[in-house]
Amino acid sequence: MFWLRTANWLRVGVVLMIVAGCEAPPPPEQVVNPPPQPQPPANPDPVHFAEDRLRSPLLEGLRQQIENSETDETRQSTSPLRQQLASADEIMSEARQKNRAAIQQANRQVRMGTARQSPSLVVLTVDRMGVADLSTAGQTHWQTPALDRLAANGLRFSRCYSGLNPTSSRSSLLTGHFNPVANSARAAVMLPKILWNAGYKTALIGEWPRELSPASLGYEESSGWNVAPDRFPDGALLNGKRISLENNSAGKREISKTDFLISEVRSFLRDAQVRPQQFFLHVSIRVFDDLADRSLSVADYASRIQEVDTATGRVLDALDEFGLGNRTCVWFLSLAGPLPALTDLIRETRSVGDLAHSKTGLKEGNLRVPLIVSWPGQISAGAVSETISGPCDHLPTLAQLACVSRPIGRVDGNSLLEVLRHNSPIQERRIVWQADDGRIQAVLEKNWKAVAGDANQFQLFDLNSDPAEENDVAAGKSDVLRRLIGN
Repeated sequence: MFWLRTANWLRVGVVLMIVAGCEAPPPPEQVVNPPPQPQPPANPDPVHFAEDRLRSPLLEGLRQQIENSETDETRQSTSPLRQQLASADEIMSEARQKNRAAIQQANRQVRMGTARQSPSLVVLTVDRMGVADLSTAGQTHWQTPALDRLAANGLRFSRCYSGLNPTSSRSSLLTGHFNPVANSARAAVMLPKILWNAGYKTALIGEWPRELSPASLGYEESSGWNVAPDRFPDGALLNGKRISLENNSAGKREISKTDFLISEVRSFLRDAQVRPQQFFLHVSIRVFDDLADRSLSVADYASRIQEVDTATGRVLDALDEFGLGNRTCVWFLSLAGPLPALTDLIRETRSVGDLAHSKTGLKEGNLRVPLIVSWPGQISAGAVSETISGPCDHLPTLAQLACVSRPIGRVDGNSLLEVLRHNSPIQERRIVWQADDGRIQAVLEKNWKAVAGDANQFQLFDLNSDPAEENDVAAGKSDVLRRLIGN
C-alpha cells in the first residue's frame, strides 16, 4: 500500500509539473505584442461536468485510482491530493481554452484574406408570410415593389419549405438541422460563429426571442429587441445593454421600430463601407407573431406585408448608397407561412395561391414560404427555381459562399450554391416535420406528401395532380405511405 500511494504521488507530481509548464510565460525573445484583435463571441456551450468528475481524462483516471486504493486509514492523507488534482484540472482547462482562443484568432486572421474573395451576406428574415404574398408571385390585393425588385435581380424559390413555426425555422437556419435538436451538442455550431471564424464581421439587427442571446450565437454586434416592442418603442438593446430612445419618451412618437431598425442597418453598412472585412448581417423582422389568435382585416394584413416590403427596400437602397450592392449576396426568407388562425383571410386574399391552408398548420400553404436570393453577376436575374429546399439548407449554402474551409459537421441541409449559380437540380431528399416529442407530423418526398391526421392515421396526397391536397389516396397507395412514414 505504501508503494502504491508513493507511485500515485509521483505520478501526480509529474502531472502538476506539466500543468505548471502550461502556465509558464514564453521566453522573452518569443514575447510579441500583436495589435489588439476582436475577441470571439462568447462560447455558447461551456463545458459542464459533475462536481466529482474532472475534465481531464488523465487526472480523472488518477483520481479514480486513488479513490479505489484508499482506506479509512489513508483517506485523510489522500484528501489534499484530490484537491490538488482538482486545482490542476482547473489550470489545464483554462490553458486549453486560452490555447483554443489563440489558434482560433490566428486562423481567423488568415481566413480574412480568403473571405475577401467571397461576397458579404445580408439575410432578411420575416416571421410569417405566404408564398403568394408577393405581387411577383401573383398577389393582386397589394403591391410589394421592393421584393419584386429583389426577385427580378435574383432567383425566387417556389418550393421553399419552413419548419412548423418561426422558432423551429430560426433554429434550423442557425444550426442546419431541420427539426428540433434533442442533443444540444449537435447544435453547438451556429451559423454566425461559422462565418465569424471564416473572417466575417457578424451582426443581428431587429427582433429575436427572449431566450436567445445574440452574443452566445456568434453575433459580434446586436441591436433591437428580445420582446415584441411597441410600434414606437421607448428603448432598445444595443449589444446587450438597454438604451433609451429619447424621441419616443414622455409621450412622443417620432421614431417607429422600423425607422430605428433601418437607422441601425445604415450605421452598420456605413462602417462596412470603409472596412475591408466581409460581413454577415442578419436583419430579423417580426410583424405577425404578436397576434396569437387575433383576427385581422385584409387592410391590416396588407399593411404588415407592405411594412416588410418597405423595410426590405430601405435595406437594398442602403446597400446601393454605400457602394456595397454589387459585392453582397442578399437573402429574403420567411420563417413560416401565414398564421393558421387566419385561414379565412388567407383564402380571401389568395396569399398562398391555389395551395391549401389550414388550422392544422400542415398544408402546403402553411409550409411553403417565400425565398429570394440575389447576387449581382452570379445569379440569373428573374429566374424561378422549383428545387425543394428548407431552412436547414441556408447554413451549408452560406458557409460555401463564404469559402468556409473548416468542417461544419453533420447537418441535415444541402448547399444550394449550384442551384443559385446555374439553377441546377440537387440531390432529391425527403423532408420530415416532427413535433417536439419526435412524432412525425408530415413527410414530403418529390410529389408525395403524407400528413398526420386523427388517431395517428396518415393521409397521402399527390401534389403533382392535387396541389390543393383535396384527395386522400392513402388507401390505394399504401406502399408509398409505408415508405414515407417508415411503417
